[in-house]
Order: sequence, then C-alpha cells, then structure tokens
Amino acid sequence: MRRAEAQKTGIDASEVFDRMRSRWLANVIHDLSGALFAARGYLRMVLEEPNGVLPEPQRRYLTSSFENVGRIVTLTQELNDFPAKDWFEFDTIAFHSLLHQAIVEVRSTSLENNVQVIEEVDTGLLPTVGDLGKLTLAVKAFLAAAFEFTGPRGTVRVWAHEENEKIMVQFLATPRPGGLPDKPSVDLSLACKILRLHGGSAFVGASAEPPVGGYLITCELPVIRLSEC
Repeated sequence: MRRAEAQKTGIDASEVFDRMRSRWLANVIHDLSGALFAARGYLRMVLEEPNGVLPEPQRRYLTSSFENVGRIVTLTQELNDFPAKDWFEFDTIAFHSLLHQAIVEVRSTSLENNVQVIEEVDTGLLPTVGDLGKLTLAVKAFLAAAFEFTGPRGTVRVWAHEENEKIMVQFLATPRPGGLPDKPSVDLSLACKILRLHGGSAFVGASAEPPVGGYLITCELPVIRLSEC
C-alpha cells in the first residue's frame, strides 16, 4: 500500500531512502569523529606530559589505547569514502590463478628475486566475484612487502584455502638465518582498503608463531558466487 501511494505521488522511495541514509551516516561519522579526536587528544596529553611520571604498565596500556583510538579514527574517516558503483569492475575470479600470477610478476620485478617462494594453495580455483584489477594490485603489494622484508635468500610462504565461505590467505616472510630484516617500506594502506571494500580484511605484523621474527600478513576475502549476485 505504501509503495503504491509513493508511486502515485511520483516520489522515488529508493532515492529518498539513499539520501536519508547518506545524511544519517554523515551525522554519525561527524559525531563519532569528534568524540574520538577528543579521546585521542587527551591520551596524547597524558603521554607527553613533561612533568608526569607514569608507571611502565600504565604507559604501556595508555600507548596501546592511543594507537587503537587512532586506528578507529582512520576507519571512521574511511566510512565516508565508500566509492560509487562504477569504481568497481566486477568479474569472476579464480583466486588460485590470481595468486600464482602475482607471485610470478612480483618475483620478476623485485630486487630480491632470489627469494624462495613456497606456495601452499588449495588445488581448487578458489572462485569468487570481485574487481580483478584491484584485488591483483592488493595481492602484489602484500607480496612486495613480504619480499622486501625477507631480503636475499629468505623465504616467503604463501598459504591459501577456503574456510567458512571465506578465502583465507597468509603471506609469511622469513629472513635467511643470520639475516637482519628491515620493516618493509611498501605502503599497504591502499591494499588493506581494497580488501575492506570487498568485504574482507587484512592484518599485518610480526608472526606470533615459529619462526620467531617472521613478518606475517593475514587476509580474509568473502566468497561470492554468481548465484548470489
């Protein structure tokens, strides 16, 4: 009944709803950003207080809180930047092939082309739907960071399989014995954003499991089948 009434008045309910949702989201982002900026500012003041003496455990907890508030601020600002539909060029993707081709290309262009790469990827194609060009760009950035970290004669292990309707991917970079790895200079912010825009996620940091000192990138990407589109 309400849809019929909207049609009679010439109102495009879908357009109105989109505009209302856009304004609602803008207001939420504005209010949330203000509170987070204030919280981050107060934490910075406490940590940088020249005459303050914080016990080490408290300084550690406050530093962790400051860093996490900063991450939330970044994610909040990102909410306003979701691209229009024409930003994506969707296609069916065989993720297994995407990974292998990215490894070949990064190896051919990397200065560390003597890195050993171990591929532990499911023999299935790991099919999904997404923007092939942008996902390839993200995967190549993750690989480039792993290659740079491991250095000459190091090892990069690429592991991928499907689990609970998600494609799970790990890039584990391990320097050669006695090697002195450096933190990669590759900017991964765009690569992480591409995964988030596809409904996935990426986590970058030190490996918590052996080999100690490894550099680990863990990615998740939802599996989207054509029948769902």
